[in-house]
Order: sequence, then C-alpha cells, then structure tokens
Amino acid sequence: MKYFIKPSLLIIGVLFFNTLTAQIMHPVKWDFTVKKITDCEVELLIHGKIDDKWHVYGQEPSGDEGPIPTSFNFIKSENYELVGKASEKTLIKKFEPVWGFEINFFEHEALFTQKIKVKSDKAFDVKGTMEFMLCNDTQCLAPETVDLSFKIEGGKSCK
Repeated sequence: MKYFIKPSLLIIGVLFFNTLTAQIMHPVKWDFTVKKITDCEVELLIHGKIDDKWHVYGQEPSGDEGPIPTSFNFIKSENYELVGKASEKTLIKKFEPVWGFEINFFEHEALFTQKIKVKSDKAFDVKGTMEFMLCNDTQCLAPETVDLSFKIEGGKSCK
C-alpha cells in the first residue's frame, strides 16, 4: 500500500502545479533593441507583440478610474543621458467597454522609443523597468513590471 501512496501523491502534486501555471496569462511578448542614430545618439526600441483582443495602454493617464498607463524607469548612469521622454507609435483612440470611455491603447503591437545621448566610449548596458497593463473586452490583468536591458556599443564619447 505504501508503494502506491507516494507515486499517487506525486502525480496529484504535478497535476495541481500544472493547473496553477496554466492560469497565468501572458498576452504580450516584449523585445528590446537598439538603433544607432548618430555616433552620439541611439534610440532604444521597446516592441510588444500583443495577442488578439488584448490592449496595452499608452503613457497618458486616463484619470483615477482608468487603466494604469505604461511607464518607464531607466536607471541613471554616467554613460548616457535620456533625451526627452519615451515616445509611442501607432496609438489607437476609441471607446473601450471595460472602462466605459475613450482611451488610448495599442492593438496587435506596441512600439515605444527612448532616445539617449551616449557619454562613454566603452560598451555599457542601459537598464530599467517598464510597467504596463493589459485588458480585453471583458477583463483586465494586474499591472505587470518587466526589466529592460539594452546593450550599447562603445564608440565616440559625446559629453
């Protein structure tokens, strides 16, 4: 009998764990790349592929009752300087039933860009975090934070 109990408990545990992990949804996949503009300036590209029927929100707040806007927090470094704030491309503005008013969001894909001035002639990483929220027509997921990391090649220093 004892030879039957341990394997049974193991199988039940595995099935329970698989059920829990199947509940976690990730309707957006992010990738981070770098585009050189000049010897002294690069653009950090934050690109998200969004599953059908899901939305990622823009950076502008929609008031106290709207979704959490997307935000960026870059770790300060002597190697670079932010040029302005992150910009966003291809935002859609339309009525969203979950919130009951017009709102700015992305469908299918999101693109954010952040320019930086390079202040080092050695290679370095730009690191930070991004917080965003996802909703579809019937539900919203809790805001999520992802780590950002960009490898910047060494080159001309533009202090």
